[in-house]
Amino acid sequence: KYARANSRAEGLGNTSFKKAAWEEVDLDEYGWSRKFDLVFASMSPGISSRDALLKMVHASRGYCFMSSFAYRRDIVRQNLEEIIFGGAREHHNGATIYYSFNTLWEAGYYPEIFYRDTEWENILSLDQALFRYTHWLTREQALDKKQQIKIHEYLESISIDGFIKEHTEAKIGYMLWKVC
Repeated sequence: KYARANSRAEGLGNTSFKKAAWEEVDLDEYGWSRKFDLVFASMSPGISSRDALLKMVHASRGYCFMSSFAYRRDIVRQNLEEIIFGGAREHHNGATIYYSFNTLWEAGYYPEIFYRDTEWENILSLDQALFRYTHWLTREQALDKKQQIKIHEYLESISIDGFIKEHTEAKIGYMLWKVC
């Protein structure tokens, strides 16, 4: 919706938009083999396998770019993992960017990788934080009612006037490679 609106606002007539799961896209069916000057994936869960990564390469006639966390630390999440699971969960921050680098190297490409350190804060209402962290922790495993209550109690205990302040530190990896 926003992409189409922005395209119209800029007077661009050479854009089209397709919403599809990357792993299900058939490049030949869409006419996308070697079609694009740049194939771009930023913080994308769609690039989660060797096949998905190499599909990016096959869609490009020039360059590919991807970005992903090389490191990420969120104290609220870490504290909740300690409370709910008895310890911080193993997160594979950095695994995607390094796995991708190695996969490309093995396939004969020579990606350049750059890093940027960053940090940010978000202020969330208690309800927003409860939704976000419950959803995030449920990705790891199903939560029972007792665990959900613990999440609510912890978030309530750190809230100030009904708001939670999140502070996140991260290192983001940016990778660029030429495909031809």
